[in-house]
Amino acid sequence: VDKFTPKKIKADLRKFLIPSTINSTLESPAIARVLEELQTVNYRKFPNISADALRSILEGVLKKYFDRIGNSVPKKKGVKFTYLQDVLSHAKKYFNDNNNQEMKQIIERIEVNKNFLEMINHNPSVFSTPDNTKDSWDIMQELFIFVFNDIEKINNKKNKL
Repeated sequence: VDKFTPKKIKADLRKFLIPSTINSTLESPAIARVLEELQTVNYRKFPNISADALRSILEGVLKKYFDRIGNSVPKKKGVKFTYLQDVLSHAKKYFNDNNNQEMKQIIERIEVNKNFLEMINHNPSVFSTPDNTKDSWDIMQELFIFVFNDIEKINNKKNKL
């Protein structure tokens, strides 16, 4: 009987957080700029800057996506701003209502990580490591791909009319 020898798992030591193959279709200069920065900054050297930018682009991408599809995140009465939790709650309901369990579950996983991303942003005693930052992106990546692909499909339909 052959003895099973597991293959060594190669560490993912990519230098940049977001692959350059991921491109925004949201027609937003702000989102495009932050995405480009996250595709070129060495997140291993700058994990906190990268994590903070990742949290910001997550909120911006989802807000812009829902605006573009005509389902804007509602503002709470008496509140000036829409916060990340509002956006995530809206996204979870939207994906649930549209029977997209994959995206709904990704949103639920992001919600688990959201507190950590908020702490990095607001608590001077909390910081991110390269692995924390990489894990945060890895959780979000399929959501970004879905959003950008969905907007591209919508744009292609409009262009055919």
